[in-house]
Amino acid sequence: MEVVKRECDVRLFSRLRVLLLVLLIGASFARAAPNPPQLAITHVAVIDSRANTPRFDQTVLIANGRIVAMGLVARIKPSKDARVIDATGKFLIPGLWDMHVHLAGLNADPAWSKQVLLPLLLANGVTGVRDMGGDLDVLLAWKREIESGTLLGPHIVASGPFLVSSGKKTPEQYPVTNTDEARAAVRGLKLRGADFVKIISLPSKEVFFAVADEAKKQGIPFAGTCRFRSASSRLPTAASAASSTFSTAPSRYRFLRKRTTCEAGWWLPKKREIRWPGSRLPTKPTRPIAKRRRTLCSRP
Repeated sequence: MEVVKRECDVRLFSRLRVLLLVLLIGASFARAAPNPPQLAITHVAVIDSRANTPRFDQTVLIANGRIVAMGLVARIKPSKDARVIDATGKFLIPGLWDMHVHLAGLNADPAWSKQVLLPLLLANGVTGVRDMGGDLDVLLAWKREIESGTLLGPHIVASGPFLVSSGKKTPEQYPVTNTDEARAAVRGLKLRGADFVKIISLPSKEVFFAVADEAKKQGIPFAGTCRFRSASSRLPTAASAASSTFSTAPSRYRFLRKRTTCEAGWWLPKKREIRWPGSRLPTKPTRPIAKRRRTLCSRP
């Protein structure tokens, strides 16, 4: 019996040694695997947003998902093992961003969005999206799959549930009724992995300022509309409202001041001029104030 047992142990040990050897060889091959070949797009007209005219007859080299070189065909030479695409007569543009989508929730079924919308966005040149309200768990799962290369889709910047002044708490919305709830909502969204905080409506300006202050403390941007539930919550003038409201917001979100006037229900002053950066409003009102408000709201 002892002899049989020893023979079984020897056989088992031999099999384990063979399995370990196979694993070590496989790991060494994986480490020594060469990088994927370059992708060379040749004879293409590149649309450069910094230039006034297209850059014709260009070669664009891409390696490991990054553009590593671009220039005239005569100057840029791809490697011998590069995959070459002759793009004569075609144009190459930077990836587009859709800055307001709802992919997971509201009117969009997440399962349908994953199968249809995500690849459809890429097919139309949209390589990045900003989701302005939806199921954060679903969006973050897609984001991880896309970044790892297991799911075909654009880069996702997501807010998760947007803040509202009333209603039930759902994956798409987060009701807040006071400043404490607003601050807790901002902290909770940051902890869950949201990229920014989206606002739909808030009960008062005090709650709005609490969101702005807590967002600054947590280092997370906020965006959206600023509708207040009660008319008594309106700030006195659009100028003072914009300067005080967005002074705590990151600079890249201060462009939202252009729309704050109409979305928060604030009134433009009748005598004092409002000149947003880059705006072309007349120095003196030439139309009724209501029409000027609508004009400002319609500006991009």
